[in-house]
Amino acid sequence: SDIFAEKGGNAFRSFKRLGLHQTFTIEDVIVSTGGGTPVFFDNMEIMNERGLCILFTLFRFLYYQDSLKYFQRFYLILSIFLFVFQFLIALV
Repeated sequence: SDIFAEKGGNAFRSFKRLGLHQTFTIEDVIVSTGGGTPVFFDNMEIMNERGLCILFTLFRFLYYQDSLKYFQRFYLILSIFLFVFQFLIALV
């Protein structure tokens, strides 16, 4: 990012924090953050206070496996997750 290159990491993280806080005024919204956003400041605490937080992870071996077997397993896991996610959203 240009902000990171020009002003440094702290300014970049402050900018992301400001953007995160601006989403708290919006109702019925899904916010997707990068993995670093919850780590800095009190972002994770505030995110947990304001809504439902879900962590997506992808096992490292899935990045490097070319075989159809692993792709099919990943697709099945993703399909199940999306089904559960839609169910959770319907409850909110």
